[in-house]
Amino acid sequence: MDKLQYKGYTCLLSHSKNSERLCGVIYAPGKTDVPIDDVQIAGKDINEINDIFVSKIDFLIHQADFQSKLEKWKSEIDYLSVAAVMNILPDVFERRIKNGEFDNSLLQGVVGHDYVVPLYYVTKAWDLIMRMSTDDGLFYLSISDSDNEDPDFNYRTRLQAIEENERMKTLWKCYFNIDIDALEVDFLQYNMHMPPNVSEHDSWIYFCDSPNGMDEWITDFVFFPSEDWILHDAVSSLMELAAMVTQDNDFGK
Repeated sequence: MDKLQYKGYTCLLSHSKNSERLCGVIYAPGKTDVPIDDVQIAGKDINEINDIFVSKIDFLIHQADFQSKLEKWKSEIDYLSVAAVMNILPDVFERRIKNGEFDNSLLQGVVGHDYVVPLYYVTKAWDLIMRMSTDDGLFYLSISDSDNEDPDFNYRTRLQAIEENERMKTLWKCYFNIDIDALEVDFLQYNMHMPPNVSEHDSWIYFCDSPNGMDEWITDFVFFPSEDWILHDAVSSLMELAAMVTQDNDFGK
């Protein structure tokens, strides 16, 4: 049986019974008896299936690396408090504070990806993004004002999230004497991946074009809040989204 190999992975090839297309089953390094679940590929010829195989393996390696970094990050940080603020869950946030579970080092910075920022910057960023989204054309937030709820999901509207973020602001003031409304943050400094002269097309791809776009997952924090769903690069990505909103608003003046 023909096979392909790449970065230790093996793909065993066979011809489809109903066509001339090649099919491939992928095996992890050192495991040639049990294939990787749900990973099968097909192509019209050896060149096409090899390209698909290489792309698939690069994706698997990237995902494994991402998961490893995430698990390491979660083991080193009070990630549940970060999740409470990112998902805009004031009840969970207050409970963690009262129970002594909140790590005060998060007031100095959330170590994660590209930017180390105080955790309360997250509340400031959400306040900026959600309040400005109707006017600046961030459609994936501005169209979500209806009260229609899907019973199969913990769906929350943008307006509900704004109200709960107001409660988050009250908690920051009550427990840490941090006035979010009076806080001045230049979010444009977090524009690392989107320089000021970025084209509209590049901006659209980075923020809005699935599956590469950030809005594919970051708005889940607004609409499908979870007590424990958080990524190690979520805070950095939110800072960039706030930079985009700030930049668009400045251009409109």
